[in-house]
Amino acid sequence: MRKRSMALAAVAICSIGSVGWAGLIGDFEGALEGGWLVTGGTGEISTDWSSTGTSSLKVTPGGAGFAWALQFNDVATAEELSSTHFLQMDVYWDSSEWTDDGADGWARWDQASLNSDATGWTQTSDANITDSANPGAPGGWDPTNWGETHMRTLTYDFTGLGFDATGATWAQFNLSVNSGAIEGVGSFYIDNVQTVLIPEPGTLALLGLGALVIGLRRRRA
Repeated sequence: MRKRSMALAAVAICSIGSVGWAGLIGDFEGALEGGWLVTGGTGEISTDWSSTGTSSLKVTPGGAGFAWALQFNDVATAEELSSTHFLQMDVYWDSSEWTDDGADGWARWDQASLNSDATGWTQTSDANITDSANPGAPGGWDPTNWGETHMRTLTYDFTGLGFDATGATWAQFNLSVNSGAIEGVGSFYIDNVQTVLIPEPGTLALLGLGALVIGLRRRRA
């Protein structure tokens, strides 16, 4: 019985390897990684802020309002995001970057999309974005509620949106920014962009079983 319990626990613990980061696709340490393209405004590697290293990507839109600002081109990543993965990133605002950050000003890391020659365009809504700091307006910032500077983590969920990159010769995901009631245009910062694996239901069951077995063994000990 002890050997069987140990085996079950080992299976559950090994399953933890499939729950976690599936891949870092943008840490912007010193350079813009392959596959990334700034599509709205300008982008530069900046050492003004970073969530995990020494630099991040600073994006300055071409004007106020909504804009698709960033694009990442990779068929395999797009396929993963449509089936078993979330897209997660750290974002940052610094109101000193804006010409006028008055109380009525606001900015936002906005919607994301998947696009390919196999399925076409699929776009998220607010329901697909997780922002624990501002769940009512995910990705949104204003100086009154969030101060002069603010950093947070955003998670985008593309599963269930009907996107399929199978057979595609090209595929991409796109990220947008938005701003309003601000005179002039400021910058947005992004760092630590990762795909995050969604655990299968069976994996969650194994993890729970493993925890139960380990707990029982400790009680008996």
